[in-house]
Amino acid sequence: ASGSLMSVILEWDAPSYQGHSHTEVYAAAQTQEQADASPEEFPSISDATLVGMVPGNNFAHYIGSNGSRYYWIRFVNRNGEAGPYNGTDGTVGTTDQSPTDLITNLSGAIAASELLA
Repeated sequence: ASGSLMSVILEWDAPSYQGHSHTEVYAAAQTQEQADASPEEFPSISDATLVGMVPGNNFAHYIGSNGSRYYWIRFVNRNGEAGPYNGTDGTVGTTDQSPTDLITNLSGAIAASELLA
């Protein structure tokens, strides 16, 4: 998973079996309740929802700036049988701050630094 300005781009190895149909992509955000309970408590696949089905080996998920999601994928064959998820912990993907936020943060940092002089 790699983040861009507004989307997380997921890429994975192509399946090596015959009869592949598509890949399901699931995503979950860490809830405030999970974050408050423990910084180590992350979403699980039971918290995730299906966000995409793609025939290829990449997927872009628009989540907006300064966002974060946990992702799971699994392959589905032509008979509709789904394989296991890629892992139990999920893969985190994070987007960048918005340009407006970056400019605001940089403006305040520059004004408080020696560069202003």
